[in-house]
Amino acid sequence: MGDLEKIVEANGPIIEGWSRGMEPPMREIGDQVKYLILQYLPTTRIINQIGAAATAIEVMDYDPTSLVPSHMPGENPDETSAFGRIQRARMFADNLKFHIMPNTLHEMTQMVQKLGLIQLRKAGIKISSQTIAESWDIPNYGEFEGNTEIARFESEQEHDLEFAARMQAIGASVGLGQPPGGGANGKKPEGRPPSGGAAPALKSKDGGARSTITESK
Repeated sequence: MGDLEKIVEANGPIIEGWSRGMEPPMREIGDQVKYLILQYLPTTRIINQIGAAATAIEVMDYDPTSLVPSHMPGENPDETSAFGRIQRARMFADNLKFHIMPNTLHEMTQMVQKLGLIQLRKAGIKISSQTIAESWDIPNYGEFEGNTEIARFESEQEHDLEFAARMQAIGASVGLGQPPGGGANGKKPEGRPPSGGAAPALKSKDGGARSTITESK
């Protein structure tokens, strides 16, 4: 973690002070923007940004073009709400809180988080490369199936093994590899036996610092 501490210290107390001083007005702007979100963003836009799994079931109602709730708490959903749409929107927005994590405006905390994900991956924690790529804002990286981080990690490992098997088959079809068990005319080839006699498998090296795919018996 020494590298992380050096990066944080490199920003200096002056930059950190500027960042903390900018947080109160940014909170005020966030409190204003939340009303615009309710006014202009439809439910589908929110679901696309945060994902279906993170969307509360209460968001679903008979008006998918708006985030304004159809009824307020305690009202009978089978009856018409006693509050108008503007009233419901205002009451809903008043309950939304906008928070800023300290030292995030200059990405101090984000940088620690990004490098921390890489360190955790090297330590053997099951974190998918998709999560690391998203933290570094890499566009169009692709997605792995799964609603949890472990499910994403397992999906990525399966993808890597399938890709390695396809590359092995392509190499054999163009003559870059030799089928195990012998050379031409059934004679055993001289020298070191060819690899590729086993299914590809992912193995860790250097204490989990790096990984490789093996396919030899």
